[in-house]
Amino acid sequence: EASVNFDSIVDAVGYLGCPDSCIHHGKCISVPNTETGVDDIGCMCECGWTGQDCSIPFGFCSNFPNATSQQVVYTSLPSTPSTWDSGSNAQGNASDVDILLEDATAKAATCDLLPEECVNNTVYNGAKCECECQVGWAGSSCELCTNNAACQIAGTGKECDTTLVYSNRTIEKHYSCVLRENDPIRKFLEGDIRTRCDVKTRSCHVRLASFSDDMPHISCNVSDCTFTDKSGHVNCNHLDCDCHEDLGCPEYFSEEIITIMRNAKGIKAGVLCDEVADDWVCEVSIEGLPITIEGLCIQGTCLDGSESANIAGALANVSPPGLVLAI
Repeated sequence: EASVNFDSIVDAVGYLGCPDSCIHHGKCISVPNTETGVDDIGCMCECGWTGQDCSIPFGFCSNFPNATSQQVVYTSLPSTPSTWDSGSNAQGNASDVDILLEDATAKAATCDLLPEECVNNTVYNGAKCECECQVGWAGSSCELCTNNAACQIAGTGKECDTTLVYSNRTIEKHYSCVLRENDPIRKFLEGDIRTRCDVKTRSCHVRLASFSDDMPHISCNVSDCTFTDKSGHVNCNHLDCDCHEDLGCPEYFSEEIITIMRNAKGIKAGVLCDEVADDWVCEVSIEGLPITIEGLCIQGTCLDGSESANIAGALANVSPPGLVLAI
């Protein structure tokens, strides 16, 4: 039988005047005050938090920085609001950094959006009062992966397919396209263009004329499609477009455009995507419409490694019909 005794000394520093709530997302520190010569007590916030006691969500980032990095410190006394001195600009007013922090804090305090509302590959940004894409995700709805790690962390696959080339591994592809800045079509076609093609069902669905799925937009279903092996070419025999069933048509769309769109049913449509100077440029042809639009597209679909899906019959070395409408 053995008896072991340990002696230890706990060396700790406490700060009087630091708010109790600081400990949740910050830590109390001493802040030098050059005016009084007496240190103030402040709360240094973790990245992602702000406010006098670090209780206001503010963006998304990692925990405490290292000892040599800069960090915003909010004091519990009404002296210096941050580690940047006020009155540093030419007019003797608050510095630009403090102004930005004040505006961001005010916006975060009045934001009705809750952090838990940011789902589906998004994170809460209190400074902007919005949900933004997590690292590794892109697209208007953050539905497109940009790297393998994003798929693995989300548990949706082992690798991220970012090309628009179809092969026997392709089950589906998700496109997100924007019109070029100088394209005249932008005058009557706002937002981005989202497309999802399913090789197994030989069909595609297109959403256009809005900035998100939650806004009024045009919804197109394209069926009886043939996908071109080792390229981004798709040829479909049946197109059907209409305003969204529940949200309706975009308000800026004229009745003339809506009528033309609704009458364009059962006609052929083709998609041609090619890599040009490290960008993917996609064109969509709709039979009988003498309009040309061109846009830049990105694609990101998670693959789990088992994609074969017996889709060889849907792949063929064919090109779409003569391009008339390009997106």
